[in-house]
Amino acid sequence: MDLAAEMQVSPERVGQLFRAFRDGKHPHFVGRFNRFAELNPVQVATLRGEDFTVLDLVDPEPEIKQTEVAAPEAAENPISLEAGISNETDPQMLKSSVVELSALAVAFLIPTLASAFNTYDVSHQVAKDWRVAMFIMVMVMLTPALFIVARMNWVGAFVAFGVVIFEGFCNLSAIYLSLLGKMEYILDGKRGVSSDFLQSVVNLTNSDHRPTALAISGALAALIAATQLTAFWAIRNRIK
Repeated sequence: MDLAAEMQVSPERVGQLFRAFRDGKHPHFVGRFNRFAELNPVQVATLRGEDFTVLDLVDPEPEIKQTEVAAPEAAENPISLEAGISNETDPQMLKSSVVELSALAVAFLIPTLASAFNTYDVSHQVAKDWRVAMFIMVMVMLTPALFIVARMNWVGAFVAFGVVIFEGFCNLSAIYLSLLGKMEYILDGKRGVSSDFLQSVVNLTNSDHRPTALAISGALAALIAATQLTAFWAIRNRIK
């Protein structure tokens, strides 16, 4: 073999290295080794780049017979060679993974912060105590993130989804009340003035104030919840 002559080793040494990469689950080394078959460029480049490792790890004698004693040595080679290959690519893969997780964390954090005050307002109206409302707001903000860090199973994911849905309900309620402003419906009659934005939309669409406010608040709350849930699920899948 030309490759064996170039590496200054016997064809059996090349065969040992081929089988070592194959046993190490290298994607470009599959099937049986044939000393007369032509290797593809990826295999040649990989074998040529690791020839020094083979010379360091195996017995320097020119010929080695296939015995049961040589089997453990062949089993050790793929571990060290595979580690050598992965160590060259791990930093780049790690950097890419960190960038992706950071982007997803920001995508989850921004809508969560945007919803925090709406959650506090609704919780304060329900609990009538600012301390209880504060703890509810913190729970809603941190529970999904804490479940991600703790690598919770599907039960944790289900609870986190429920928390996000509750947060979406708080957004819907708060935005709806803000859009209606001081307008009230009494016996199907309207009193008071709505927000300028809602009034503009009503004039533009020739619609009623209440369904228009509900549609706007529902769409915005759904968008915020969808952003949070998408980021939450993506982060959970990457770190589990």
